[in-house]
Amino acid sequence: MATVRERARARLPALPSRWAELPLALVLGALAVGIAGLVSVRQFAGAASVSEQISRLERQKVELQARNNELEAQLSYLASLPRIEQEARSRLGMVRPQEFIYVPVEAGGPPEPKLPDRYWPQEEPAPPPASQPWWHRLLSWLPLP
Repeated sequence: MATVRERARARLPALPSRWAELPLALVLGALAVGIAGLVSVRQFAGAASVSEQISRLERQKVELQARNNELEAQLSYLASLPRIEQEARSRLGMVRPQEFIYVPVEAGGPPEPKLPDRYWPQEEPAPPPASQPWWHRLLSWLPLP
């Protein structure tokens, strides 16, 4: 009857004889070099990804700066005085203060109010003009030469 260990060895494939002869330190060294190579490749791939993202963001920044410059130019055009005057004249019908526009009116004025004379304000009669000022009359009472 075979033992459990013998059965387990029977199931495992046998290693080639040249692998069995290699020292353990050499195998571990090769494994370490392989892992270091994979880590460096992974870091390089990450750096390339970050570099691509940086270049994409720089392109986006340039596009946004160009759009910002366009909007500033449009703002300066819209805020210019000649353009505002032109819009005021064309859309709002405004004119400069020195210019006069005469609009003929066909209709007459408002109708005369129909109130009795007693409700209209009465003009007060002007006082009769005095022949002399009051101070002349006052001085005439004094005995002066």
